[in-house]
Amino acid sequence: MKCLFLTIGTKNYIKFVENLCISLDKFCDIENFDLLCFSDRNLDCKTQKFTIYTHHINHEPHPYGTLHRYAYYLQKQNFIEKYDYVFHIDADMEFVQKIGNEIISERVCTVHPGFYKNKVRDFTYENRQESHAYINKNNLSDDTKYYQNCLQGGTSSEFITMAKVINNWTIDDEKRNIIALWHDESYMNKYMLTHPPTLELDPSYAFPQNWDLPFSPKILHIHKDHNNIRYN
Repeated sequence: MKCLFLTIGTKNYIKFVENLCISLDKFCDIENFDLLCFSDRNLDCKTQKFTIYTHHINHEPHPYGTLHRYAYYLQKQNFIEKYDYVFHIDADMEFVQKIGNEIISERVCTVHPGFYKNKVRDFTYENRQESHAYINKNNLSDDTKYYQNCLQGGTSSEFITMAKVINNWTIDDEKRNIIALWHDESYMNKYMLTHPPTLELDPSYAFPQNWDLPFSPKILHIHKDHNNIRYN
């Protein structure tokens, strides 16, 4: 089994990628894995367990770096399809406990730590009907989950299929001057309503740094000043 992690680190986010790589090397126990980083600069990080590949993209201002995530990944479709499983992971994540094959499944999503106790009415879905990301909360069951798109993946074939659908939705919405509320995350949640995850990871896999939650953190989401990182 071969597994590939995908991440995006342009401009100020490159410093997070290096920390992510160090933590992957220390705590990821998947037997055979690599990382592919999409970046506008070189990544200087030495690892023992895995190989780091890079693919050059130009930096885009917020929110386009996340909005166009799946368009970037489709540029390397042939490379990605050489792997059995593939996971997107945000650059500003840090592994802090051993992670292994327990995250492997056909379609994998992470329950959002900000909404794991909330009712569907509280979820921040896209509410404009003209957007492909639109979700009508009235049609959802009470056990519906809201997923954070900081760690998400599955088989390479399933991931590529999803990426193509979401990319087409994004392109069509942009042509009509629509940007979904939470960008790639909004589209991913819409996709998962008709293609439910075969595995849900709890918020310990996306544990916001400095939060007090009833989970033991396995992957931290590093605290940062978003405005400073994005706009300076």
